[in-house]
Amino acid sequence: MQTIKNITAHADYSEALAKLNAYRAALADAQQLAYELDAERVAHSPKAHEPNAIEIADRLLSGVALQDNLGKRITETARKIEALRRAIEQQQREVIRIRGEHSRRVCRDALGEHVARTERIVRAVEELCAANKAEQELRATIEAEGYSSTGLPGMAFLPGGVDYFDTGDVDWGYAPSWARDAADYIEAKTLPVELHEKQAAAREAAATPKRVPRLAARMSYPGEGELIG
Repeated sequence: MQTIKNITAHADYSEALAKLNAYRAALADAQQLAYELDAERVAHSPKAHEPNAIEIADRLLSGVALQDNLGKRITETARKIEALRRAIEQQQREVIRIRGEHSRRVCRDALGEHVARTERIVRAVEELCAANKAEQELRATIEAEGYSSTGLPGMAFLPGGVDYFDTGDVDWGYAPSWARDAADYIEAKTLPVELHEKQAAAREAAATPKRVPRLAARMSYPGEGELIG
């Protein structure tokens, strides 16, 4: 299997992620500005601060916007924040879409290796089941001959919360269910998502009424009893 390179090596993903991060940074700046503008609004509210002619004149001469522009700046900042939030949501979907496309290609390339490793797991689990049975049978034999096997600790390896683990028992719990899923995956040698898509497409095609092609009208001369369509 080829070396799996980091997803940031793909230009489309890196560019989309950089754009998303830029929106996030701009949103943080806009939110900070909104906080500062709100603090300024509170500081210059009539209840908190009486207008001072000298202060107003100084602000005019220095080029600083008066209170009249504060409301406009607050409104514009709020609009900017809302626009950035919508842009972030849309760009997040784009990043997820691009990541999904690259992820599927990588998983498809790794499918053969993953199937081989799954087969190794199946063999190991089957050997584990056989070893568990052998250990349990030895202690059962001791009990069957009238002795107590409590001197031998039960050492069968059983997953937490499972007191019975046999992939060959088609009627019992987790182990056979897992074994069936593994066998189906190994046999299909297809990404589960793509297998489900093919099955869904097949079901949809089967459910769609087939169009019966109209027979071409026979060419005939009037008067022969033939309809000309």
